[in-house]
Amino acid sequence: MSRELNSSEVLSLKFLTAFATIATIGVWVNLLFYSWFAGPLRWSYPNDTFLAIQVSRFSDFYDMVYLNRDLDPYNTRHLPAPPPPHYSATPYPPLTNVFFHVLSKFDIDYGGTSTDGPSKAQDGALWVFLGFPFLAFPLITYFWLRTSTPWLTILLVTVAFNLSYPMLIAIDRGNLELYSFICLTIFAWLANSDSTIGRFIAIVAVAVAGALKIYPLVFILIFLKRRQYSAAVGAIGICGLLTLLSYAVFKGTVAENISANYRLIRELSAMTSAQIVWATRFSSSLFSLVFLSLKGLFHNERAASWFAIHYDGFLKAFSSVSLLFIALRRLSFARLFTAVSCLAILGTSESPDYKLLLLLPATIAIIVEGGGQRTFNLLFVAIVGLLLVPKNWVMIFDEVSYGSIADPLLVLSLFALVLAAPTGKGVQSEALEH
Repeated sequence: MSRELNSSEVLSLKFLTAFATIATIGVWVNLLFYSWFAGPLRWSYPNDTFLAIQVSRFSDFYDMVYLNRDLDPYNTRHLPAPPPPHYSATPYPPLTNVFFHVLSKFDIDYGGTSTDGPSKAQDGALWVFLGFPFLAFPLITYFWLRTSTPWLTILLVTVAFNLSYPMLIAIDRGNLELYSFICLTIFAWLANSDSTIGRFIAIVAVAVAGALKIYPLVFILIFLKRRQYSAAVGAIGICGLLTLLSYAVFKGTVAENISANYRLIRELSAMTSAQIVWATRFSSSLFSLVFLSLKGLFHNERAASWFAIHYDGFLKAFSSVSLLFIALRRLSFARLFTAVSCLAILGTSESPDYKLLLLLPATIAIIVEGGGQRTFNLLFVAIVGLLLVPKNWVMIFDEVSYGSIADPLLVLSLFALVLAAPTGKGVQSEALEH
């Protein structure tokens, strides 16, 4: 450390150390227990792991590489569907598809994905894809914390976060969430930078995150809440430019690709039985909380089916009310970032547990910012600590664990905490910063 800490920073450091220790112990306890379940007890899936079934490991990565090998991710040529487990098109934004096309130039066997059985863990593209965010997050954390935190605590924090449940399941799926998470971590780190370059990098980071996954565009609301209108316009403009340039790369015209992409997104929003499986397994969304409560706890199939049809209006109403609460509250940047992170997790129909990665930069921002009352800090550390630990101990039905009910409840609790708890002295509100 380059300077002596004041009493508030010492308290924050204690909470950060305690949080990292609890999160690390929680994951290792789960690893030991599941090793026992899978080993001596010989339990089968899903009781032998808190991750996905082994034959589908990294399948999100392999499927996207396969779909983007020939620059026609939206199937504008209307080619026949390939044999399972492949898809004929992807609804992902165009920048995502350009990214995976670049990765497809590595030594990838296009004959199948990880769901076909043989392991491809030695593929160079996979190592690049997984290795970069796994190394980038510790580096960002180091530069973020280096002036106020001992290096041993930084090491403990990065180990805890890199071994946390959302990080492990993102790696297990080979999902692009790892990259939008890195972009949003950079945004949380540099949004309050004293440097103009740093704040510009924060704008670019949130724009790239939105161009990769769409939902991170909700973080532009932070600029609007803080009356940084030029930053909001800049982020939207950069995101739009990246999107249009990416559409132009693909086969077919830009208009054809936009139309096909929109159609695929609309098809994906229809909550079919297959979509319900993906929206409720390993999930932290409000959809999974309501649907599983109706079907799994109250055994009301009719009400659950009705909700699956009309869920869109419910989520829009929830998001609108949440945004109103955020707009009316005076929040520090860290609390604002955390509240928007919770909304991003809860407010979409599909919110796999790897989206809990958003809570890692939120936790660092909250603790580094300081100023919170002791009770707030204790509750925050307890809730996020529980969210970073697997909870697939009890299955409700059809390989769905009670974690798909517990995690949304915990995120809701965290959302209410950052909005309702008073801000401590010395912490600026969003209207006073930059």
